[in-house]
Amino acid sequence: MILALLWGVAAPLSLAAPLITEFMTDNETVLADEDGDYSDWIEIHNPGGTSIELEGWHLTDNDGNLDKWAFPSVTLEPGGFLVVFASGKDRSVPGSELHTNFQLNSGGEYLAIVEPDGTTVAQEYAPEYPGQDPDRGYGLAFEGVPVIEEGADAQFLVPSDGALGTTWTESGFAPAGWSNGETGVGYGLQIPGMTVRDVHSTVSLTSLSRADAALAGNNVEKETVTVTPVCNFLDTGGDGRFGNNLPFPGGGGDDYTVQVTGTIIIPTSGTWTFGLNSDDGGRIRIDGVNVMVDATLHGPEDHFGRRVLQAGPHTIEAMFWERSGGAEMELFAARGSFTSFNSNFKLVGDTVNGGLPVFTSPAGTNGAGLVATDVEEEMRDENSSLYLRIPFDINDPTEAGALSLSMRYDDGFVAYLNGTRVASSNVANGAPAWNARATAAREGSEALEPEIFNLTEFSDLLNEGTDNVLAIHGLNIDPTDDSFLLLPKLLSGGVQQDESFYFDDPTPGSINSTPSSRGKVEDTKFNPNRGFYSRPIRVEITSETPGASIRYTTNGSTPTPTNGTPYTGPISISSTTTLRAMAYKTGMDSTNVDTQTYLFTDDIIRQSSSAPPGWPSGSVNGQVYRYGMNSGVVNSNNPAIGGVQQVKDALVSIPTLSIVLDQAGLTSSGQGIYSNPGSSGYAWEREASLELIHPPGWVDPDGNPEGFQTGCGLRIRGGFSRRTQNPKHSFRLFFRGEYGNGRLNYKLFGDEGADEFDKIDLRGPQNYSWAQGGTSQNSFIRDTWSRDLQGEMGHPYKRSRWYHLYLNGIYWGMCETDERAEA
Repeated sequence: MILALLWGVAAPLSLAAPLITEFMTDNETVLADEDGDYSDWIEIHNPGGTSIELEGWHLTDNDGNLDKWAFPSVTLEPGGFLVVFASGKDRSVPGSELHTNFQLNSGGEYLAIVEPDGTTVAQEYAPEYPGQDPDRGYGLAFEGVPVIEEGADAQFLVPSDGALGTTWTESGFAPAGWSNGETGVGYGLQIPGMTVRDVHSTVSLTSLSRADAALAGNNVEKETVTVTPVCNFLDTGGDGRFGNNLPFPGGGGDDYTVQVTGTIIIPTSGTWTFGLNSDDGGRIRIDGVNVMVDATLHGPEDHFGRRVLQAGPHTIEAMFWERSGGAEMELFAARGSFTSFNSNFKLVGDTVNGGLPVFTSPAGTNGAGLVATDVEEEMRDENSSLYLRIPFDINDPTEAGALSLSMRYDDGFVAYLNGTRVASSNVANGAPAWNARATAAREGSEALEPEIFNLTEFSDLLNEGTDNVLAIHGLNIDPTDDSFLLLPKLLSGGVQQDESFYFDDPTPGSINSTPSSRGKVEDTKFNPNRGFYSRPIRVEITSETPGASIRYTTNGSTPTPTNGTPYTGPISISSTTTLRAMAYKTGMDSTNVDTQTYLFTDDIIRQSSSAPPGWPSGSVNGQVYRYGMNSGVVNSNNPAIGGVQQVKDALVSIPTLSIVLDQAGLTSSGQGIYSNPGSSGYAWEREASLELIHPPGWVDPDGNPEGFQTGCGLRIRGGFSRRTQNPKHSFRLFFRGEYGNGRLNYKLFGDEGADEFDKIDLRGPQNYSWAQGGTSQNSFIRDTWSRDLQGEMGHPYKRSRWYHLYLNGIYWGMCETDERAEA
């Protein structure tokens, strides 16, 4: 029962029964169903030596309804696999794709396969499987996998005659004169998406010609090359026409240019309009011809160009450049002739929503890493066939309860195991000739997806030791064809049923990959929790996972299994402290980092003007730092100015925000955002913790019963206030999945505003403040009053609330949340 609770696995069962060996509850990109939807899926495996007729067997996610969904007539061969989509679409036609009448819960639930009597559970994940992650599999491990990995050492030959016959497929063959390489072997393969070059310049990019010069390699500070599915980038400033923006690959900032290239597939001949929404200017080329040129500097704007195109492939190139300020870039297209934006336009590459398909061969990776050995020179225009040999060893062939061949290929192949033909595709009957061609072509996208072949019936061909070879005769559709690929993976092993694992490399329909994790360490708990305290406390940190270790820090740094103090017992805290902790255990996923800020007003009012430990003692890159409370205010006997008790009362009169992050990311000369306030963009965003802490006895006028803690991305914001003479900068906080929770789900402004946020600003009074000239005009209410008045007059307005702010436990004055109109 303990194992079932921790791992969600029933006790070991008979290998004669079908098993659920892997499933996925949050399928975002791994496997699409026949409708193009990325539905949940369940993998069924036959671990036995005889075929299993699945008709009448059941799948269920409800232990009170064991016969919830029934299999149709399906035969599962020995060692075979079957993928059933848990989509809720309820399809059970023999020979067609199968869909259950239920979906899976990513948070965890019951899952079982049930015998035809509808009452006998053959295997169950009970009482429920644990919480799942996007694009991550969960299920049973296989002993002895993999045998041949992608990237394996191999020998290859483009034959010039048929003298070798099939002798080259045997394990004892000596490949004299063959070339060596690594799999995959091929050339010219394209993948979905666009190649993106992000080039940062050492000079100001004040014109299109300067941007082109940077793309040509002149005055380059750095260059980043990647592949993205669409061109939809946003750094700072206003957005364009589409949401779900990507960060610029090079990190954003000023004076850089971005070029995207690929091959679009035009479905219907006719006039097509291409658009670029960018900040600043840009250009679009189709088949090397300019269709739009915008050589001006501006904010987000649409610019269009039209071209009559024949159906089929066409090259596309778009670029933009950024001088300063906001930056964004979107590339879209629509059939027809248009001069302004409308709903017909879709992002190029966004095929799910009707956008044009686009493919690319990224420079330097030849098929995004699928092709490790380029054979275009040896093969293209010479022969449509290539021989490939991959020697391998296996310790105990008798443990091969299942044997699978996973193939990515373009266009056809015949596979031999120690001289015996075991699998083939797109090849004529009989032994193919030395110059044979594939019987059908495969589209580039097909070649990217692995096709699984069950070789379990050939397991007895395996030899113990090193006397084994997988030989593959690859066939192209024509010697002149522009692409070819052979990328095999051989998997062998028997299923283990004692516990379940997470798989970072999911393999629907095949033997599972090497397990990534036995489970997740239970989150850390703190007692007492964050808040205000007047007396020393002892904080206990726990995790409910037996045998888990905990490390903690009090200097803002991120604890890891190798950084921080090992937790051995309650921690004594008597002054303002930021406590960060994580739990870990070998073979399991570590927890995230939890942050708790403990505030002592007696300590805060005495924070010194001297640099706190870890903080700069002087200016950094010209950036001025000032610390501590104003003793003239704290110790004043004039109640109109301050006084100890009045200042302490003020610190708990409104809620508090505590930002905690690695000190180097905040203040170091090279990477600290506060010490480089003029730098902007994604490259100058640092991961941080944000806590909203209610003071004792606080009744929130916005109706929130308690505060929150969440991860975020932290940047400096502002214009004139970014000057290094200013010791108090404003911040922008980003809430994205990479920091844990995605959006911030919290009513910062009660029912007055939104209850979820992608970003929020924290600002202090800048034009009228002690930090900007010591002016006496600072009233802290001018901007807020004017915005609220605008709202009271019935116009759209930005909301705000006041808070006390702490950076790594150091009091940083007052700030206000500043709602962003696009957030």
